[in-house]
Amino acid sequence: MKLTQLMKWSGVCLAMVVMTWASTLPLMNRTVVTQGLVKNSPGTAEINSPLSAQIHRQHVHNGDQVMAGELLFELDDTVLAEQLFIAQQELLQAQSEQWHVQSLINGNPLPWTSYLQEASAAEKQRMQQRLAIEMKSINDKETQLQAEIELQSRLTGGIQQRMKSLEQAHLLLMAQHEQQSQLYQQGFLSTQGWIKSKELIVRSEAETLETVAELHASKDRTEVLKQEKAAWRSNLQSSWHHHLAELKLQIKSSSANIHQLSHQISQTQIRTPTNGTVQDIERSTPGT
Repeated sequence: MKLTQLMKWSGVCLAMVVMTWASTLPLMNRTVVTQGLVKNSPGTAEINSPLSAQIHRQHVHNGDQVMAGELLFELDDTVLAEQLFIAQQELLQAQSEQWHVQSLINGNPLPWTSYLQEASAAEKQRMQQRLAIEMKSINDKETQLQAEIELQSRLTGGIQQRMKSLEQAHLLLMAQHEQQSQLYQQGFLSTQGWIKSKELIVRSEAETLETVAELHASKDRTEVLKQEKAAWRSNLQSSWHHHLAELKLQIKSSSANIHQLSHQISQTQIRTPTNGTVQDIERSTPGT
């Protein structure tokens, strides 16, 4: 069986990859700049490219015997290869950030995931150092907040002890005043002495009330500090989980982009769909 192939292209022309057989399949709805016709009487195979790219290398010449699947020519994949490299770097960066955030949520560095196993030793060290610095900063902040809570708790404890002492002193004053009141009624204590005893009780009551207010304020302050610490930790966790969700979407998008680019690069290799002999290869620029 003799295969006749008519190809039109230029070394600088753009090409697009499609295949139709004996005009039985529709062409893709795109402008065809490079066409290759493989004639296998009575049918005709038309070989086109779905990509817009320069022809990089021709592998066949007139008279060559070709087998089905044999490489005919290659399109320049330089731009696609650069885009693929960038996409792979973006994916690695997102995966590294995902490991970082998940380690923060966990509270300890996680084992290297499969996609980070291939990272260089220098990159792994950089990731570990960054994580260690951020975790230290978080721990320092948490230690500071806890120290403020403990200090306020100790102040509250001191006020409570003072309150107990004031209550005991007030009870003693009340007992003394009761005795002095009896002495006053019996004429053994002057009015001035009785008034002075009463003033001591009033002063003690006022000091006790002030201390009660101070105690309540100190307890409230302790509770506020605890709530601030809990809110800080909650907001931190929330931001990590939100960032992690964004990273998962980014990784999914980058992975899909890499798959698409890899597929496009595979399409830069134009192969014959059938056996035969190459004849009448022609080159022309678009529109000729």
